[in-house]
Amino acid sequence: MRKSTIFIYITLSTNITANDWPVRKVQITDSGISFLLIGNFDATTTRAVSTGLSGTWYDLMTNEATTATLFNLAPGQFKILTNKIVPPLTGLEQTVGDSGFKLYPNPAKDMLYFNVDGSRIKDLSIYDISGRKLIANPVVSGNSINISSLDPGLYLVIYSLTDGQTGTEKVIIQ
Repeated sequence: MRKSTIFIYITLSTNITANDWPVRKVQITDSGISFLLIGNFDATTTRAVSTGLSGTWYDLMTNEATTATLFNLAPGQFKILTNKIVPPLTGLEQTVGDSGFKLYPNPAKDMLYFNVDGSRIKDLSIYDISGRKLIANPVVSGNSINISSLDPGLYLVIYSLTDGQTGTEKVIIQ
């Protein structure tokens, strides 16, 4: 692994050379928390990936503890491990810029609410993570929109308000 120091307190370690293909590892180490991303970028073969870590680590997506140092990753599979539990994002309200625009709940299920009057929204679109626009200028009822037609996943809500404020919000739909 090649190591380089970024800024003052963060160390980045990678194995992303042609010789390491198709397994990729990126480790970010800080005085407060460390992350390890391991991935199998092979399209057809499951690969055994050694972490090189010791002690207890936590899966970022599930918060499950593990002391494993070897993972069998299916084609295209990746894991993000941390040395500390990261609290889940359940119930998160995000604020972008000075507009004070907030979307909630996050994660959402059937309805998505925001804290501004719908008449202040000039434009609002919802995109999937690959960038496809799925909903453009939905019918706004008061301060909510119906999102029940969307499949579970991560989405981006891009908006502009009548006062010129713009922003992007990440929303998880269950």
